[in-house]
Amino acid sequence: MLNKIMRKFATQRNLGTSPKRHEKVTMNRRLELLIATAAIVVGGAMYVLFRSEGMLLFRLTDAMGLNGVVGSMREAVAGWRPEGFVLKSLPGGLWALSYMLLMDVLFARSKAGVRLAWASVVPLAGGASELMQLAGWLPGWFSVGDLLCYLVPLGVYALWCWAGSARKRPHDTRTQHREEPHTPCATRIQIT
Repeated sequence: MLNKIMRKFATQRNLGTSPKRHEKVTMNRRLELLIATAAIVVGGAMYVLFRSEGMLLFRLTDAMGLNGVVGSMREAVAGWRPEGFVLKSLPGGLWALSYMLLMDVLFARSKAGVRLAWASVVPLAGGASELMQLAGWLPGWFSVGDLLCYLVPLGVYALWCWAGSARKRPHDTRTQHREEPHTPCATRIQIT
């Protein structure tokens, strides 16, 4: 498969045509993957370095034998302690953002509605869990900051998908397509 891709690229280069569109798409996907990775790392680091050690995450680090490493990392940043929104809400928002970007990369060739549907699973689940905490149906503390960290990036992403699909729509609604009936391989003919 890689050989086929490389041959296609080499053929395009030999013909003098540049695969700029492919390069742009690849760079956009790489940038999305880089941002998604950074969001997971930063959100995870905030939990590991600054949250209380009674959380489930620390049982996992204990089971993996990483308590010594985590302890020394926590000691190294002991003088700096973020509070409030940055400590409690931002990590969940970063993880939701990371998920949305990963889904956008995985479903990059799908229609905007499909990408939005897949990208909205985690943010909507996070928002629903916050609302269930508010109603008392789920244990935990309701946080407006958490709710905003889940739903605002989803709203921005939805607008981005909508704007992207609007750019791809034909602007001339008078253009019609019809298939030619008498050819074995029907081709589209544009009638204006």
